[in-house]
Amino acid sequence: MSRNYDPVALSTRFIRRAIGVAVFGVLLLAAWYLRDLLLLVFAATLFACVLVSASQFISHLSGLPRWLAFGLSCIVTLLVAIGFFWLLGAQLRMQMMELWEQLPELLKPIEDALNIGSAEEWLGDQLETMLSQTSVMSRIAGLSSAAFGFLGNLVLVVVAGFYLALQPDLYVRGIVKLFPKSKRPVVENTLADIGSGLRYWLIGQSLAMLVVASLTYIGLALIGVPSALALAVIAGLLEFIPFFGPILAAVPAVALGLGQGPHVAAYVAILYLAIQQLEGNLITPVIQQQSVRLPPALTLFAILAAGILFGWLGILLATPLAVALMVLVQKVWIANLDRTP
Repeated sequence: MSRNYDPVALSTRFIRRAIGVAVFGVLLLAAWYLRDLLLLVFAATLFACVLVSASQFISHLSGLPRWLAFGLSCIVTLLVAIGFFWLLGAQLRMQMMELWEQLPELLKPIEDALNIGSAEEWLGDQLETMLSQTSVMSRIAGLSSAAFGFLGNLVLVVVAGFYLALQPDLYVRGIVKLFPKSKRPVVENTLADIGSGLRYWLIGQSLAMLVVASLTYIGLALIGVPSALALAVIAGLLEFIPFFGPILAAVPAVALGLGQGPHVAAYVAILYLAIQQLEGNLITPVIQQQSVRLPPALTLFAILAAGILFGWLGILLATPLAVALMVLVQKVWIANLDRTP
């Protein structure tokens, strides 16, 4: 039995699909060229999640309206940052300067092993290149300064994050309206789940970073390693990057310990290893019970993939990106598979 085909309808359907594929390809190409900007947008979204979480906590405790709680959360965040640098800034700056002055001596074994001229100059050049190449503000201004690039990125993230947190519903509604009406409830729920997952993950990660920094400072102070505060801050910040961050944080501490003797370096290595075992097996599972728990292998491959595709900024944001993608897959892909008979 033959079917009646409408050539006009077939041609129209083909043209629509071809246009759709072409538009999708153009969007992918544009996203690739704007990948640094998109990563900064995601970083701003993370900062907005911090402000929103703080405002929700204040509103829940005090019963204040959301706008007032948001204002207080911004003030509290600013006061915490100022208080930290006011109380510990002088000591931290001095210890960081000491570490920087000792950097050539710490890097000399690496230079001898790799037979390179100056590891310090090489690291400085690599750092300046990374910061300048990934800075959106430096490209707009036509400058290539690493300092300007870093500060420009930081200001962009903070300002954009503030506006995102000020009216999050406005931006969510804008994204939802891009989809057909039948899909909008699913999209809205998915965005809400992604935001919730990122907020819980950030809270858990921040607490884990604080615990790691505190334990590192106490342990290094007891061992007698110089610049214990600076090393503890470095360990806490690099805890944001799983697997590779703790290894990078341990290198200068072990090197400083080696300057005081092999036994001190061994104590420092054991300290960092013990803290990581405690963090991985006890602290993080307890803190992040309510958040998305990523399998270690998935986290490792996410960091490697983000590093290859997006560079150092991708490595920094790989884990929260994996959290958002995992929630997206669970809500969109797995949920549809479960509903399929």
